Amino acid sequence: MDEAHWDLEDIFGKLKDEGLQSAASADERLIFLWNLYQGIQTKLHTTRNELEELRQQQAEEMKEVESYVAHIRSLTEEREALTTDFEKENIQLRAELAEMHNQQESQLKEVEEMLDQEGLNDIANSSPSEQVAYLLVERATLLEKLDMLENQMDSHLESLSSINRQEELEQIHKTLEEELYQQRETMKRTKETLSKAQLFPVKNPWKKLFGIHKNADKLSADRSTFEEEVAKEKKKKEGLERDLEEASHRLQMAHDEIRKLTEELLIKKKEITELEHILQKKQQENYGLREEQKMVKENDLLELQKAKQHNSRLDKEILALRSRIKLLDSERKKSSEESEISKSESAEKSQHNQEKTPQDNTFLHKRYQLEIEEKECQNKALLHKLQKLQSKYDETVERNEELESILGETQNQTKEQISYLECEVEGLQRTIMNLEAQLTKLREKSDATGKDQVMEHHIKKGVDLQQSSSLTNECKWLKEKQTSMSAMLLEKEQICHQLEEKIESLENEMYAMSIALAESKKKSEILQKKINEGMGENQKLWEENIHLRQDVNTTRQELQTKREENARIKQEILNMQEKVPRPQICADGAEEIVPNLLAGDTLIQQQHEEIRQLRQDLHRAQHLCSSAEKELRYERDKNLDIKKQHFCLEQANTMVSAELNQLKQKFANVTATCLKLENELEMKQQRIKEMELEVLKQTQISKVQNNWQEKLEHEKSQAHEAEKKILELQQQLRASQHQLQLVQSQVAERKHLEEEMKNVRENETALRTKLQEEQLKRKVLEQSCQDLKHQMGILFDKETVLTRNNSALQHKIHQQESQLLNLDDVQTVSAKERIQIENTNQKLTEELLHVQQEKQQLHKEYENILKQLDEYIRKYHEKELRHKAKLSHAKEIHINEVNQMDLYIKQLGMEIKFLKSQAEKDQQWISKITTENEHLNEEKRILLQKMNEHEAMERNHKWDLLSAQNRAHILDEENRELQEGLLQLYNQVSSLDRVLKKIKALNIEEITNMIPSELHILHLPKGSFSANGIPSPSGILKAIGSTEMQNPVDYKESLSFSITPTSDIGYLNVSSPGVAATSPEPTPNEGTFSETVQTFP
Repeated sequence: MDEAHWDLEDIFGKLKDEGLQSAASADERLIFLWNLYQGIQTKLHTTRNELEELRQQQAEEMKEVESYVAHIRSLTEEREALTTDFEKENIQLRAELAEMHNQQESQLKEVEEMLDQEGLNDIANSSPSEQVAYLLVERATLLEKLDMLENQMDSHLESLSSINRQEELEQIHKTLEEELYQQRETMKRTKETLSKAQLFPVKNPWKKLFGIHKNADKLSADRSTFEEEVAKEKKKKEGLERDLEEASHRLQMAHDEIRKLTEELLIKKKEITELEHILQKKQQENYGLREEQKMVKENDLLELQKAKQHNSRLDKEILALRSRIKLLDSERKKSSEESEISKSESAEKSQHNQEKTPQDNTFLHKRYQLEIEEKECQNKALLHKLQKLQSKYDETVERNEELESILGETQNQTKEQISYLECEVEGLQRTIMNLEAQLTKLREKSDATGKDQVMEHHIKKGVDLQQSSSLTNECKWLKEKQTSMSAMLLEKEQICHQLEEKIESLENEMYAMSIALAESKKKSEILQKKINEGMGENQKLWEENIHLRQDVNTTRQELQTKREENARIKQEILNMQEKVPRPQICADGAEEIVPNLLAGDTLIQQQHEEIRQLRQDLHRAQHLCSSAEKELRYERDKNLDIKKQHFCLEQANTMVSAELNQLKQKFANVTATCLKLENELEMKQQRIKEMELEVLKQTQISKVQNNWQEKLEHEKSQAHEAEKKILELQQQLRASQHQLQLVQSQVAERKHLEEEMKNVRENETALRTKLQEEQLKRKVLEQSCQDLKHQMGILFDKETVLTRNNSALQHKIHQQESQLLNLDDVQTVSAKERIQIENTNQKLTEELLHVQQEKQQLHKEYENILKQLDEYIRKYHEKELRHKAKLSHAKEIHINEVNQMDLYIKQLGMEIKFLKSQAEKDQQWISKITTENEHLNEEKRILLQKMNEHEAMERNHKWDLLSAQNRAHILDEENRELQEGLLQLYNQVSSLDRVLKKIKALNIEEITNMIPSELHILHLPKGSFSANGIPSPSGILKAIGSTEMQNPVDYKESLSFSITPTSDIGYLNVSSPGVAATSPEPTPNEGTFSETVQTFP
């Protein structure tokens, strides 16, 4: 009883705290409760709005998915546009290549027509380089033949006599015609016929000379006829010279055309190389596009997998929702059955379900918060990784650019060096060719001399042999130098190949790094998307948390206000108890008290329910606070884990930076080696230039020597003229004396020439020693190429020594010139001394025989030399044939490579078509997936709408069930109270019947004595009666009668009263399961009133 009293006081106090006055009527209290109900409805409205917002967010997410699909479609369209552009560019490049091929073919046809017109059908089908080489060789042979013809003409005109000259001129004329005929034939033949044609003019001069000397003694003719023939031959010579000039002019024109063609070929080669570079770039771009397509496909596959996973999740959620709906339907059926079986048990179960739902909600709230925290931690870690990867990617991109620039520079430098070295090698080969041509000229000059100059030829033979040996030595040295240079080139090419391999390995590494970075970029983009989604979810959850906290604060405030109102209500109840007047014995007072008590009971029940709800809210808030504390602890643990991960990532970053530093060092070493090699190449190039300058100096020296020899020959011709004059003066002498004088003069000349030869040999030995010293120095220089840095000073010293030696050689050349002048003086002296030598003629005749024997031996030696020369020429032609075969093989390789390139281009076109088809298939597949996703989204929307409708129906059913249960419960309680009141009334009626019977039987005095006892029996205190004293028996009887007459009316009124509050309570949907109110007895006693008040819970 005390607890119920305190509960009522709490309810009234809370109502007072909320603003309800203590003296408020029942209507005011109902209005107050109605306002509370409206506040709860507003809260429900806000929750519904939140649900609508969530649905809108879902719709926005679907829109984002659709926009993403549209973005993918746009990317595919861009890819198709790029592929079409590349195809167009490939078609243009192919058209340009076809035009280039056509131009080349037209130019080749023009060259072939030119060659056909000039009678060079054999060369027309060969390569342009072979044609140029053939024309150059022919030009060289023509020039050599012209020089030979001029020398022969001069020598024969000066040396031969008037009788011999006529036959020689005829023979020369014949030989010239034959040679011109042979030249025309050689222009039509191949290089094999050239080797045979070159052998013929070498053998002819000796035959001519021998024939001339045999027929010199036999033939004789007049001087006049000789002069006429000489004039004719001069005219023929002039005509031949004109023809030769025209031929040389044509050769120059041909050379110019060949140069133009070579320049055009070089330009076309450059253009072809540029086109090849462009093709390589296009291939690289195609490769990049393929990789991008692969990456896009992978991304599409990942996105499709994500979409499938999302769809599977949605399917799972839909299945879970369906299962939940089924469970809810089953629970609803069970609850309906249980409500039919037992209303009390259904009420308890409904309360239990109501308690379970907030617990489920709190559990879900915790789970969502944990997931949000996990996603936040993952997002932070991924953002950190993203930043690191982006920084690394930027650094790698910069390094790649630097490496590519350095690579391009090194490749260009190596190409330039290789081209420069090739040019130098070609220059050396040309010098070798020139030296060989000089050799042939010298040999032909030696063959062109007459029989009168046999001794001079014998003398010159040694000089020519020495010169030829020196030239052969120089050729050998140049070939050795060429081989050494080629070896050096091969070594440098190997070094370049090694560097290129290293660079390719670095490029592969960079390519792998770029691929890894691209993958990390994609992952980072995916992670950024996830982060953004997680951030959005976090924001939503934070907003929900804020709303929940606000709700908790509002519930706390409401609890406080309700406590205050309960206290006020308690005070009001106490005041009411104090203010309530003591009931009269009449039944009217009892009828007024009963409805007031019933209204107070309903209010108290409602307040108890509100108090319970508030306690449940408090329990929920405490539970949320505990979950928040747990979440904070979990966040701290997560932060520690994140710090550990951060530390590990920093360590990995340091490792990567160390590796990058190592790569930088390696790259610096490679660049240093490249620079060293470049410096070495420059030094070697400078040395090659110096060697070339030395060779040029030597050639100049040889030219000077040749000039001196020509001067000697000229002086000899002058001496011959003097001898002719002497012969004219001594015609009167005998033939024997004439012959003896000739022999004496020849002997004198021989001696003189022998002395000159000795001097020349001494000079040549000195020069050879110097040349050997220079060769040794060159060898030392070649050996010291490896230690260039350490021996730079020594090389400079050697260069100074070489300059000194050159100056000494020049000084010696000047001395030789002075000696030659002295020799001229000596010749004049010897002419005067010839008269004194006539006595020595007899001795000289004997020596002549000996000389003739030596001459025969020299002829044999000369024939052997000619055979060796023929072998050398044959070997040279074999080399040329091999070179031709190599050129043809290279041409075939080039044609095969061009065919392979065409096949590769065709394969690329087929691959592009295949990629197009694949892209179209991908687009169709993506469109199918998008349609399926839209269909699934529509199904999801329909299901969500059905779910919402079903949930609304379930809520309405629940509210109806609860209202029906509350009404049934209240009706049960009212029935119980009415039954108890009826029992009490029946007891009172029986007691009153007894009293009436006793009153009828007793007198007035006995009645007065019995009244206190009866009052005691009826539980009526004495203070309940009036203060005037004991009433009369007649008044008591009237009261009893009135009570008997009004009993049924009171019962009806009590029924009506009990029905009205239940209807009101049913409308308010307020449950009062713990209230067990009893109707008060209709007695006006105070004891009964106090009992009825104490029976309330």
